[in-house]
Amino acid sequence: MARAADNTPIRVGEINSYSAVPAFTLPYRKGWQMAVDEINAAGRVLGRELDVISRDDAGKPAYAIRLAGELVDDQTCWPAGSCRTSASHCRIMRTMRASSISPASRWPTR
Repeated sequence: MARAADNTPIRVGEINSYSAVPAFTLPYRKGWQMAVDEINAAGRVLGRELDVISRDDAGKPAYAIRLAGELVDDQTCWPAGSCRTSASHCRIMRTMRASSISPASRWPTR
């Protein structure tokens, strides 16, 4: 018996300091939004729509941690992406016990 196709979107949570450092983060946002649109238009990911849920941490690490928890708990997202401020990024990765490489940093965090 064949399994039914999974049509649920792949949800990725993205947190960044959009209001704190807009000169750097707004072009970044436009770039990933364009990439998501192109991926979805080209057939999606394994047939599933890619859905990015973005949040603004306002450059505050404590706020970033709360937002990461909300994305995982409430939105059932896989946390990914970057936080423009390395303090936010490092705190999220430590709290979520995840590994990531920030495109805004020279070093991977753990």
